[in-house]
Amino acid sequence: MKKVSVLAKDRKPSAATPEKASNKPENAETESLPELRPQLAEEIKHGIEPLLQKNQTTQVMNVVQSVLLREHFSGPLPHPRHFREYDEIAPGSAERIIRMAEKAQDHNINMEAKVVDAQIDDQKRGMNYGLLALLVVLGLGGLFAFLGNNVAAGLFLGTSVLGVVGAFITGRVKKSNK
Repeated sequence: MKKVSVLAKDRKPSAATPEKASNKPENAETESLPELRPQLAEEIKHGIEPLLQKNQTTQVMNVVQSVLLREHFSGPLPHPRHFREYDEIAPGSAERIIRMAEKAQDHNINMEAKVVDAQIDDQKRGMNYGLLALLVVLGLGGLFAFLGNNVAAGLFLGTSVLGVVGAFITGRVKKSNK
């Protein structure tokens, strides 16, 4: 059996020989499976015949063939062969499936744009509220200085200056880390 696994590993997948099998049972007859390239099928048969009894060769060939002819397809749309089958069963269904996928993609794009716009609005609103708070604190500091309460004026003006400088430093550090 070691020679069979080496053959299966060394075989490079191509468009003519898909890699992953559909959900067919292992005991399916050879006629229901896509055929291996004749040369590869003969190599496999030649490699396994000495290891098996005569009546097991066909069964093992079916299993090996189903393993080697596996097919893998992923994506938002079905495999093209399945599209054909859908269209044969219900004409126009392939077009409806494509339209449905396009609508879903458009919806996702619109939702992402709305999220980005909401984040930008949120940041702008935060900056506006921050500016308003800074102006209020500076105004109160100026009011306390005008009234002669230098300690309160110093606290309000000092904390607002430290807050603004801290925000600029923090903002620059965050931008440079990205």
